[in-house]
Amino acid sequence: MRGQLRTIRLLFLTNLLEFLCLIKAIFAAVNIVFGVMEADKIVVHAMPPYGGSISASPFPIRVEMFLRLAKIPHTVSKKSPFHSYTKKTPWVEYKGQNIPDSTHILEMFVDDFKVDLDEHLTQEERAISRAFQRMLSEGALFAGFAWRFTLSDNGKLMVKSLLGGGVVGNAISQFAGMGMRKNVWAQGTGRMTREQILKGCFDDIDACSVFLANKPYMMGDRVSFIDCLMFGFLQTIFFTFHCSTDENPIKDHMLKRQNLDSYRQRIQNEVFPDWKEIAENKESTRTWAPDL
Repeated sequence: MRGQLRTIRLLFLTNLLEFLCLIKAIFAAVNIVFGVMEADKIVVHAMPPYGGSISASPFPIRVEMFLRLAKIPHTVSKKSPFHSYTKKTPWVEYKGQNIPDSTHILEMFVDDFKVDLDEHLTQEERAISRAFQRMLSEGALFAGFAWRFTLSDNGKLMVKSLLGGGVVGNAISQFAGMGMRKNVWAQGTGRMTREQILKGCFDDIDACSVFLANKPYMMGDRVSFIDCLMFGFLQTIFFTFHCSTDENPIKDHMLKRQNLDSYRQRIQNEVFPDWKEIAENKESTRTWAPDL
């Protein structure tokens, strides 16, 4: 009986969150129709800062890094970080649309603003870049999910920190953990042992370190799309993977690859000189525009 009540409560909270996201989307559309909101304004909905990072997820960092490199003004909001249908972060409001998935978001901005960070790459280099991005998005990502929600209490601490305690915070924390464990199991990573999961993640980190070598950016002397995603992952590992036992094997392994640590610090200084200020910002929204 108690288990049934818990399930009903979680389903109620999930439906409530979806309803609130729908209402927000309707209001955004109405605002655009009546001219309250600029139709071409970009609003990035992202997970809020956590642990010293400007976001608890690498993908909002990926999108924001691109927008800064492309000198595109935008607003970042942490009010509704997850898309109502895909349940993914980030998603953007732009031209009356709600667009989820960082890859699709960047593809849309490339088409609209004619800014291609990969324009200097050969076809072979583009293929290598794509392979690394897939490795991070489908390999290292799920190893990170496994660390957060099955191998440690990192995810539980993160969700409670972002949502606060109490009945609602605890319920959402339990629901998020259940959902992520189910996804990691379905993808396959969750079926592996702890040692296998961590080794796979370490191997991905090592591959990135070997390929980066002494280059300033992953693909050479100029920044490209892979750097946006790489930077997001490295920052997330560095700032947000801690747990209550103080063990942090993925971060520890990353720090052994000195070129990766130097790379992420340099990009932070170049692209996000206000990183610490953003990470400590308690406001629900913030706006960025390039210096004139």
